[in-house]
Amino acid sequence: MTRTYEKNLNLLRERFPELHDTLLRHRPEILCQEISTPGGEPTLLCISANTEPCFLHSPDDPAREASSLIEDYEFRGEDITILLGFGLGYLPLAIARRMDPEHRLFVVEARPEILLKACQLIDLSTLFSDDRVHVFGTNQVQLIWDELERDKLKLMAGQVLKLIHPPSRRLFPKAYRNVEDRIERFVCSIKSTFHFVEAIGSITVENIFTNLLALADSAPVDTIFGVAKGHPALVVAAGPSLDKNIRQIKDVEGRFLIIAVDAALKPLMAKGIRPNLVVSVDPNPINLKKFDQIPSRFLNEVPLLFSPDVYHEIPRRFAGTKFVFGEHNPLSRWGVGLARKVAEFPHGFSVSHYAFYLARAVEAEPIIFAGLDLALSGTKDHAQDCAVTWHVDPAGKDLPTVPGVYGDRVTTIGGFINMITLFERQIAFTDARCIDATEGGALIPGTQVMTLKETIDLCGHGGCTDFTELFQKIWSENRLKDRTKLSGRIKAGLTWLMDQADEVRICCEAARPILSSLLDDLECGQQAEATIAEKIRRVNQIADQINNHREFTKLIGDWMREVSVKKYRMGFELERTSDEDRKLCMEVELSHLFIERLTTVVETIKQFGVPVLESL
Repeated sequence: MTRTYEKNLNLLRERFPELHDTLLRHRPEILCQEISTPGGEPTLLCISANTEPCFLHSPDDPAREASSLIEDYEFRGEDITILLGFGLGYLPLAIARRMDPEHRLFVVEARPEILLKACQLIDLSTLFSDDRVHVFGTNQVQLIWDELERDKLKLMAGQVLKLIHPPSRRLFPKAYRNVEDRIERFVCSIKSTFHFVEAIGSITVENIFTNLLALADSAPVDTIFGVAKGHPALVVAAGPSLDKNIRQIKDVEGRFLIIAVDAALKPLMAKGIRPNLVVSVDPNPINLKKFDQIPSRFLNEVPLLFSPDVYHEIPRRFAGTKFVFGEHNPLSRWGVGLARKVAEFPHGFSVSHYAFYLARAVEAEPIIFAGLDLALSGTKDHAQDCAVTWHVDPAGKDLPTVPGVYGDRVTTIGGFINMITLFERQIAFTDARCIDATEGGALIPGTQVMTLKETIDLCGHGGCTDFTELFQKIWSENRLKDRTKLSGRIKAGLTWLMDQADEVRICCEAARPILSSLLDDLECGQQAEATIAEKIRRVNQIADQINNHREFTKLIGDWMREVSVKKYRMGFELERTSDEDRKLCMEVELSHLFIERLTTVVETIKQFGVPVLESL
């Protein structure tokens, strides 16, 4: 073992232990022949069974070739680069030399034997010891997602530059196409979450405040954790394939824990099936349609699991057993905390994710999906009898396709692709076996595809358990008995919050005219420096006053994300700007945006918080 090889492997083991172990265990499947170039730098001639022999790098000057491939690119601090194809390391080394200090580089290599050759032939110590650089195999997509998630701000504020090492792509097109698609799906899902939170800000605030009183009649979800240990759980969604096997669900009542998403409640009721629990999370008012025309007697007998962000009329429809789980947004967490501590689930894109999280938390085995198409079927996008709250024309142009459960390609939409990606990620962390018995729709990686009949034959021989009765008993024992104390805590909390909002609003009202005037001054360029300096001093003084309300501003942070992203991006733009006047203009513009957005959020807090406070 050469000194270079030993040093590279030690660094690889320290930074990327899973990748290091893969390299040492892997059996080569392609022939890599080392060839010296005129400059003394090695290249590889790669020979595989499926492609023509190919030089991995220039046989003349590999380092110069790498530099020329990226000469037109900038690697700015706010951006991330995904490089598909490590090769012998010439290209990632060239990028690392040109990267801004805050830039991030993710390098993905399909073939362990190539990366091992790189460790043997090239000194990669500067690359492997650089915390800005991450190296992965194409089989480590989950780890790539984890690292990308830590850089959410970059994903929103900057660009994700996708570079592909051409010879690597020619040699292993399928492997790189697969990882490229999965990375793109994940980045899209992160961005969709960001925009969704911004879009429903006022609706969510109203729901959080109005649902505070519903907490009194609910038990924490963690009181039912583990209650279905070893029992099969059937998660019923409302996709069009549910029509194929919904009648079979009747056969497993009492044998399976049946968890329905809210949209599936009507189809199940129409077939005389009563789920053991229904889950509802959507904050939009249209979500109430899913419960229209369902008799109150039926709703009172079905336990509900709800999010504190759910449309506030929904918990009111359920007079009986209710459980609540915590959300990750700070204001929701604060509101629930006024009542008691409640377990939180991971983020979900849809109610079906939360139904799955519940099945996992109660320790069901296996977890079975029905009606979870995540794709469009013929002319339908919902099951029969389902309340339609959205519609997509399956024949619409430019709709994406994804792999289907039967090996075909199925038509879907962007939101479903985000859901598939999240299911894949969460199933990878799930001990229970996950069976997709939808009998149609998109393939969810990590699930075993079976028909519902096959699943029932396999898992339906256990004893009977009345989970509905069990949930009712646990709820009765764990819901809050003393509403007066809870009402007092909510009143004290809301009083503090409204007082904070009033004080911050006064600051905003003082800052707005000064900032508007300052922007005019900087635009016309005719005001004296002393006048501008005085206005800046007054704005900074107000900013200090707002900073004294950090606890409040943290609670509303989810609705200030757009400003946070622009602030992050502007930090890098300011570093690249030498014009001091332009820098000042940019900073004032950001302050103006911050105050305007803060004013809007504070007004929303007051609009929906005051009526709840007055009702106590």
